[in-house]
Amino acid sequence: MIASVEAGLHLYDNVGTAGFQYQHEVIAQIVRQVGGSPFQYSLCLWRDDNMVLLHSIDSDMNQRWAVRTHSLTWNNRDDSGRVTSWCIALNNEEHYEPFKKAFTEAMWETLHQEPWAKAKADEQAYVMSAQQDEDV
Repeated sequence: MIASVEAGLHLYDNVGTAGFQYQHEVIAQIVRQVGGSPFQYSLCLWRDDNMVLLHSIDSDMNQRWAVRTHSLTWNNRDDSGRVTSWCIALNNEEHYEPFKKAFTEAMWETLHQEPWAKAKADEQAYVMSAQQDEDV
C-alpha cells in the first residue's frame, strides 16, 4: 500500500439528479498491482473490510483535484465500455496533499514505466504543478 485515507465516496448520477450522490464512507488506498509490471497501480476503496471499488490508475481517468472540497474526481470505463464518474472527498484536509502527491507519482510511474525518482527535478515540479487544483 502506497497511501491510505478516509473519505466519502460519491457516484455521479446522470439519469436522476444529474449530480454526485453520496454512497458511503470508505478507506481509499493507492496500491501497487500484484504481478505484471512493477509500475501498475490501483485506487482501491474499502468499506467494512470489503473492497467496493478497484480502478486502475492510468491517464484515462481524467482526474481532477479540488482543494476546496479536498476531493478527487475521476472517470472509469468498465470492461463493457460503460463510463462512470466517481468522487472521493477526503475526511481530513491534512491528508489531501500527501494523497494527491502519492496518486500523481503513481500515475506518472504507470505512464512512463519507470520510478518517479528517475524523473529530473524540473520534470517532477512540472508534473506536480500540472495537478494543481482547478477550483475557481
